[in-house]
Amino acid sequence: MTLRVGLIGCGAISESHLTALCAQTDVNVVACADLCLEAAQRRADQFEIPHVFSNADELLELVDIDLVSICVPPKWHEKLFLDAIACNKHVLIEKPLATDLAGADRMVEAMDKSDRIAAVPLIHRYSPGYHALRQLIECGAIGSVRSVRLEFGTDMYRDSRFSKHQQDPRGWLVNQEIAGGGLLMSSTIHFLSVLLHVLGNFSAKSVTAHVQQLHPKSLDGIEDDVDLSIKLDNGSEILLHESWRRNIPYRCEIIGDCGRFLITSGNTWNDLSIIGRCQGDVPRQYQSFLKGDEFHAEASALTAPFSPSFGGLMEDLFCSIQKGKHMERLPDLLHARNMQAIVAACYQSERLKTVARVDWRKNANLLPSISKE
Repeated sequence: MTLRVGLIGCGAISESHLTALCAQTDVNVVACADLCLEAAQRRADQFEIPHVFSNADELLELVDIDLVSICVPPKWHEKLFLDAIACNKHVLIEKPLATDLAGADRMVEAMDKSDRIAAVPLIHRYSPGYHALRQLIECGAIGSVRSVRLEFGTDMYRDSRFSKHQQDPRGWLVNQEIAGGGLLMSSTIHFLSVLLHVLGNFSAKSVTAHVQQLHPKSLDGIEDDVDLSIKLDNGSEILLHESWRRNIPYRCEIIGDCGRFLITSGNTWNDLSIIGRCQGDVPRQYQSFLKGDEFHAEASALTAPFSPSFGGLMEDLFCSIQKGKHMERLPDLLHARNMQAIVAACYQSERLKTVARVDWRKNANLLPSISKE
């Protein structure tokens, strides 16, 4: 079976999508579209795509497209997703789902009535380090997790999307109307997604958040510093600090009742190292990293049974489409919607200066059946 793909939105992120798509076997990217026809033509020339459009509707009308990859800014996610589902296409759509939770809910409702498969590239879970961490925690290597502390920062004010946003075509990132918000919507949502995946997909119950604009050159509605306390339904807590004001090395500590892990990052999210102390059960494939109860695994030694980043996502997406069953590891629409519900609760907590309940959803039947990893 050859999967025929059309791509909408030919900006920077589309290159990652197309590179991963074209690396898969039995995949044919047949069309791309962008309001800027020149941008669409550049991608078409780069990846040998035969059909080029300046209108998404023309692309969606092609009967020989099975999957649509949506790479436009968040403001246009909802409409294009609903149009693609109405045209009976499978969909890969960038995060966040929409600029607000109401839009995300409308997308989930449409998906609930469809037999198509939709995925969202919350791709940190396709890091070998996070994959190993999930298996270690699932087997009880550090017992029941009590708390997680994550810290990370990037000085975005040196980036042209901030410093020259009016000239940079990626400058929509700092336009609240288009992006829906700042740091939480663009970056923190990735960490929320992967941490909940690693911990076992518990529900988030409530959030206490400080969501601020602290840099002297901050832009309207674009938060650049967040401190979050998220309570999960298993009694554990996630404490997260992220900043766009300054560079802070990535550091994540996961504390259990019989051990802890410290995770640090190299140059990319695929370069995560894990050290710690384990007094619980360690899976056989990771026992070589154990000396006594001390655990030490460098990033270069950690592997996973899938390609990293977008490659792993595409492998799971195509497997799901071919089998008609959603791979558990593949981030689905309901998961992405729930991550946006946490973000919405963060904004509410800051606005009301109080603890905010997370509007978590559990009962949407997005697909006819589910398969395990």
